[in-house]
Amino acid sequence: ANAGELLQGVANELNNPLTSLLALTNLGVESPTLGASDREAMTQIAAEAQRLSSVLAQLLTATSHETTAPERSTATTLSGQKSETPSVKRFTDSV
Repeated sequence: ANAGELLQGVANELNNPLTSLLALTNLGVESPTLGASDREAMTQIAAEAQRLSSVLAQLLTATSHETTAPERSTATTLSGQKSETPSVKRFTDSV
């Protein structure tokens, strides 16, 4: 495989657990039992994960040989809400 295909594979493999991490931090931030300092920590985790997501999206765009848009994934949270993401949605926007 060429370097671009390898980078795309790595970016996609990293994106899968990152999507889960963002979904879980979103649930944590929305929890009514979460203390202020824990909510702040969850928000920071979500922000850093979103930053990584942006880097991965740039990597995928730079290595893409197709003109199609990135595939969108839909995750259902434990609360039953669906979140749609190009790679991942910025969950801190709702905080």
